[in-house]
Amino acid sequence: LYSEDARVSLLREDEQDLEAGDSVAPAWAGKVEGLNYQISRAEKKVEELDSLHKRHLSRPNMDDDDGEEKQIQKLTQETTAMFSSCQRQLKQLQLQSSRSSGKEGVIVRNIVINLVNRMQDITSKFRLSQGDYLRRIKAREE
Repeated sequence: LYSEDARVSLLREDEQDLEAGDSVAPAWAGKVEGLNYQISRAEKKVEELDSLHKRHLSRPNMDDDDGEEKQIQKLTQETTAMFSSCQRQLKQLQLQSSRSSGKEGVIVRNIVINLVNRMQDITSKFRLSQGDYLRRIKAREE
């Protein structure tokens, strides 16, 4: 599409814009970065919890649990607290995106949609893992 000279020219313009300080990160960028980090942490907690569920259920006897039940309970509470925190942050970001207009507004709304979808996937995995674990525990007790 572009000749090599045109590409070099565009790159130089971008470099000049950066040097001029025109590319200050928008206010919402830090919130998005923080939320991405929190969601990634929640995702790891869900995976860790699922692994702990499977390990606990693989024991032939539930009496020798080595404190796994307490560990599962603690991890479950931490995970649900993380979900609540992420939800609050997402609501703040949604509120901020509703105030943005133009291209920036579209970008923020798209980012929010992506983050909401990630949260839905993670909470769905969490609910499935919890439900399966509780059903299997109940079946063992009967």
